[in-house]
Amino acid sequence: LLRIKSLIDRLERTESILYTLANIIEAKDNYTEEHTRRVGRYAVEIAKEMRLDDEYYEIMKKGGMLHDVGKIGIPERILLKKSSLTDKEFEVMKTHTTIGEKICSPLKSIGKVIPIIKYHHERIDGTGYPDGIKGEAIPLGARIISVADAFDAMRTSRPYAKTLSKEEVVSELILNAGAQFDPKISETLIRNINRFYH
Repeated sequence: LLRIKSLIDRLERTESILYTLANIIEAKDNYTEEHTRRVGRYAVEIAKEMRLDDEYYEIMKKGGMLHDVGKIGIPERILLKKSSLTDKEFEVMKTHTTIGEKICSPLKSIGKVIPIIKYHHERIDGTGYPDGIKGEAIPLGARIISVADAFDAMRTSRPYAKTLSKEEVVSELILNAGAQFDPKISETLIRNINRFYH
């Protein structure tokens, strides 16, 4: 029994370190403050509306918290740049998905979260990164976080992008359904859009 308690304590400490890393990323950048928590919250609500199994709720919460953890490995001159990234800088930024996977992969306790970290920038049409997979080959959790992440980005003011109105957000979700986003997930968010603004 003591051995099991020791293992649980170690597990909780390790997960706490990961969440601390996620908080460090947010603390570096005022424009993404609280971003990961909001993404997790939106993703949980989407999963509930899609009537997914209860286990998905915790996966979505952790996926939201940790999806950008790999940004700890991105140089600050790129991470904190106040204007649009150059093509070369964007290639560096894209590596945060695989850096995050590498950081988290030793943790078996969050094994179902790791595909979210790696694949949340894949696109339904196959033009995303890091592997260019498409459609249902993209793990469901990653497809949900992708929509939740984009939704939060559209609602957050940044130096290089203005906050979109609710109507503009809906237009973007419709426009990019089937290309960037899973249409069913976009539709779920649009159908419940008012709840996401409270």
